[in-house]
Amino acid sequence: MLTRRTHISDHEEVFLRVRGPGYENPVCDAIYSLKPNGFWYAIDDRYLASLGSAAIGKYQYRVNLGETMLAYLSCAAAVREFSATFRSGEGIDWASVASVYDGVELNPYDSVVAGQVDWYHMWEYACGVVWRPGNVTLRAEGRIDRNRVGAVLRAV
Repeated sequence: MLTRRTHISDHEEVFLRVRGPGYENPVCDAIYSLKPNGFWYAIDDRYLASLGSAAIGKYQYRVNLGETMLAYLSCAAAVREFSATFRSGEGIDWASVASVYDGVELNPYDSVVAGQVDWYHMWEYACGVVWRPGNVTLRAEGRIDRNRVGAVLRAV
């Protein structure tokens, strides 16, 4: 099955090139020290479901990663290896990750792993982050309406 990657925004137009220094240097916010700054996208509809009715009126975009060099974390062993390679204190040394990769994708999200790996549980669902989005393209899918949210909530 093809992975469906989406980005939800308050803005009708999203410009990947205008994102600030967080895209070239994935420094962590103090509040979310286990998550890097960057362009975030969701896989499938988990994020939309988590927003519920708050998603109504927002804009949804289909994300195409192109040739973006990501660390794909698709199983517990890959998460453990990534964590061992890039661990820094309680979290991950995102600057070291950025020296090798343009971003990271967790798919599928594994709740067992989330209970064992501090940084991983903060991501909450299958998703990804890119801090060098030069190869990423977005296709507008339109505004999210009540029917779309209802369909997603019924499906999860």
